[in-house]
Amino acid sequence: MTSGTHSTSKLKKVARTIIKSSLALGSGESLTIVTDRSFSELADALWRTANRISKNIIEVSYSNKTSCTHKLPEAIYASLVHSNACVIVTPNYLDEAMFDKARQRGSRIVILQNASESQLVRLCSGDLPQISNLSRKLADLFSIGKRLQLTSPSGTDAELLISRAKGIPETGLAQHPGELASVPGGEAYVMTNGGVDGRIVVDRIAGVKKKLTKPIVINVTKGKITQIKGAREAEDLRKSLRKFGQDGRKIKRLGVGTNTKVVLGNSALEDERLMATVHITFGQDRVTQAHGKMLQAIKGLIFNPTLTQDGKLLLEDGKFVI
Repeated sequence: MTSGTHSTSKLKKVARTIIKSSLALGSGESLTIVTDRSFSELADALWRTANRISKNIIEVSYSNKTSCTHKLPEAIYASLVHSNACVIVTPNYLDEAMFDKARQRGSRIVILQNASESQLVRLCSGDLPQISNLSRKLADLFSIGKRLQLTSPSGTDAELLISRAKGIPETGLAQHPGELASVPGGEAYVMTNGGVDGRIVVDRIAGVKKKLTKPIVINVTKGKITQIKGAREAEDLRKSLRKFGQDGRKIKRLGVGTNTKVVLGNSALEDERLMATVHITFGQDRVTQAHGKMLQAIKGLIFNPTLTQDGKLLLEDGKFVI
């Protein structure tokens, strides 16, 4: 972002959203702020906002030049364990498993990852309570559901079994001990337990700037992909899925976006949270042994979906009806 009064004012708003809303930092609580050096202006805004609430603030700035971009420098994790709250700003995707020890000790963590300052300004301008409430409501419904029926104008027609699977909300809020949230918040998802049958037609791949020249048609039987059809992007998807081995042919989960501030093409994390869209996950996040880098699951977006759970409409033609 360019410097100046206008940009500084916007960063102050981001800082207030993160410190006061996402983390709900309390007076006297300890906070660790961890930022990549490229976010120095935002780090300063975060510190100033937090310092008005608590005087127990630690700020850590780092520059990760190594190939292991999925994690922070090792020395940082010890300070996270001893903090009530943590906010981490990074241009990379992080392996959330690296924060397990801190969370077990009660630290609550907000991660702003793989985003520019301009993205964060836009995404933090959303209605966080509304995003949180809708995400939680959807997750609660998924938790008591048994069967989902998904259709779309592009030709999706699939059944997904979710019995005994817990719905998970991504709210962007970490206000209780041990909670971890990513910003932007805005989705609810549920694991499919391998029970997926039918046809899934992907309208866009999350995180890819270009639109598909033609929707990708994916036939699925008992949770496994049996056929992928489409233009050249279909072949690109086949190649990408091979990197996951057997997991690449499995449908892992279904998610629904609840964020109105999403602009497609910036990152997979943002795209999957686009309001009233469904995304289907292929593969699974993992760190590759060969290069120590993060291999991210692939998300296929479905536009204007109709989603029914056990005979009750949740989405109809891309609009919530709950």
